[in-house]
Amino acid sequence: MIRIRTLALALLALVVAGIAAAGLAAWWMLASDGALEWAAAELSRRTAGRIVIERPSGSMLGPIVAPRLVYDDGDVRVVAEEVRIEWSPWRALDRRVRIESLTAARVTLVTRPTAEPSAPPVSLALPVEIEVARARVGRLDIDGLVATEVSGAYAGGPRGHALRDLQADSELGRVHGAGRIASEPPFALDADAFVSHALGAARVLAAGTLTEIALDFAALSHGAEAIGTARVQPYAAQPLAGLTAHAIDVDPAAWDAALPGARLALDIDAVQAAGALLAGTLNATNLAPGYAAEGRVPVQTLATRFRVEGETLVLEEARTDLGAAGAITGQARLARERGSADLAFDALNLRGLHRTLRATRLGGTATFAYDGDVQRLNARIAERGIQLAVDAQRRGDRSEVPRFEARFCRSRAEGLDLARHGFKVVRVRVTGHHP
Repeated sequence: MIRIRTLALALLALVVAGIAAAGLAAWWMLASDGALEWAAAELSRRTAGRIVIERPSGSMLGPIVAPRLVYDDGDVRVVAEEVRIEWSPWRALDRRVRIESLTAARVTLVTRPTAEPSAPPVSLALPVEIEVARARVGRLDIDGLVATEVSGAYAGGPRGHALRDLQADSELGRVHGAGRIASEPPFALDADAFVSHALGAARVLAAGTLTEIALDFAALSHGAEAIGTARVQPYAAQPLAGLTAHAIDVDPAAWDAALPGARLALDIDAVQAAGALLAGTLNATNLAPGYAAEGRVPVQTLATRFRVEGETLVLEEARTDLGAAGAITGQARLARERGSADLAFDALNLRGLHRTLRATRLGGTATFAYDGDVQRLNARIAERGIQLAVDAQRRGDRSEVPRFEARFCRSRAEGLDLARHGFKVVRVRVTGHHP
């Protein structure tokens, strides 16, 4: 019995020693640079070269350091530089990966244009649970949009993904946010973002699915307040499906001192339409109108239908109420380099626009157009037997008035070729009665 017991103990000792030896060997392999290099090469092979870890150093036990990590699937390219990962490899035994710290000096993401229409993914599920307790990126560049000092925490797996404690500095200000999304269709999601800046702040709440997102927003800036909602369809040809917004206390002079002052309340209600990015109505009320010569906006109310066609803003059935100065109606097509407006005047009172002008009740039409540095004006105005016609053009610093005509009863005065070839030439011809 003693021999059998001794033999059993000896066999047990051999097994323990073998396990210990295997463990020490595994530990040595995990702790070696060679194991890390093999793992990096195997990862690249298994992903068909989509993931490349360049010159990794450290060990599988951590920390892991690499000068560059590249992901490229043909549509998206991500380059992370000066990467450092500290993780717990033993968590991987129960299909969980916990990364204590993930840092990168710079991360650049570039999406490549494709002729194929975009479509939502089949699944966002990960085969294992991954948790990043602390992540930090010094500079994040997403298709030219840059943020710095980016930090946060992440958790994801077969059921979904969550981002919390997100912070970043951007051109818009300091960003704080959190969000989550399910891993399977329809990819239910919700998110909350807050942006603070020296000149104001904004908050956006998102809810819905990956193909239909509802946004609620509120903002404060330069003394103005705005609230609204938007519907976004990220995979549609026109992502912005609808917009409703209300703003108060909008003062153009607060945004740019060169602009006239006002106190505007704005309402926008628009949806997608055939041939237009958005189509809807715009209504504006000025609670503090004034004379343009005194640095104020003379408009009291503005109501118009509008369409956004590419980079062109189209105004239809527009009516501008100038209060005591009368009203202007018309339509316009406005773009950065080219545009035009067709206007009609109703009881236009010049004194209502400028204190020193005489009171009038002018009616008529005017057409204004611009193309690059060329502006053209054609106006026809009349009041109680007085008729004025003006054709004018400005190109850069040179102005021309090829036609000026004034009629009163049977009298007529014409001015021709005003400011031609750089000379101030004025020729006036008067016909008929001259009272």
